[in-house]
Amino acid sequence: MSIDVSAECGTFFVTLIRGAAERAEAILVRPGQEVRLRAIRDDGFSELARLELSPLPEDQYLAVALRLSSDGDRKSAIFAALADQFRSPPLSIAVEAQRKLVQSRSSKSGLSLKAAGEAVDAIKINLSSAGVDYSRALRLRAAFYSDFWCDPRIAAAPGTRRVMLTMSEILKAQVNVEHANRLPTWKRTSVTRSVCE
Repeated sequence: MSIDVSAECGTFFVTLIRGAAERAEAILVRPGQEVRLRAIRDDGFSELARLELSPLPEDQYLAVALRLSSDGDRKSAIFAALADQFRSPPLSIAVEAQRKLVQSRSSKSGLSLKAAGEAVDAIKINLSSAGVDYSRALRLRAAFYSDFWCDPRIAAAPGTRRVMLTMSEILKAQVNVEHANRLPTWKRTSVTRSVCE
C-alpha cells in the first residue's frame, strides 16, 4: 500500500513543533529559566547547547523554540513563532552548504555510527510500543531524516548533523529490510542481497 510520505511528513513536522512549543512553554513558565538554560555547566555546555547536540528532532525544535522565546516576550506565542520560523522552506543554497560541510567532514567514524545506531534503536523501540503501523512509521522517519539532517534552520553542529545523516542512512536500510521481510520467501534473498551490497 503506497502512502503520501510528503503529506505525512508535514503532519509529523507540525506535531513535532507543537510538542516543542508546549515543552518550551512548560519550561519558561518557571521563573529564572532563561538564565538557567544559558548558564555554562562544568562540561562547557549550557542546557540549550546540549539540546543542539542531540540528533533528535524533538530536542532540536525545542532548542529553536527556546531561542525564539528570548527574542522579546513570546512565551505565550511560541508555537506561532516556531511556525513562522519554519513556514518557508530553507534556501536551497543554504541546504547545499550544510550538505557539503557535513559530507566533506564525514568519515563514518565509529562514534557517529554508534550514536546513530543507538538513536535509531531508541526510535524503533518507541515505534514498536506506540501502537502504530510500524513499517509506515519507520518509512516516515526515514523520509523525515533525509531532509532534517541538512536543515539550516536548526542550530545543530556538523558533528551532530553527521550523526543525523548516518541515522538517515540506517533508517533507509531498515525500511528496505522491512520491505524485504514482507515479501514471499522466494523473493527475499535477492532483495536482501541488493540492500546489503
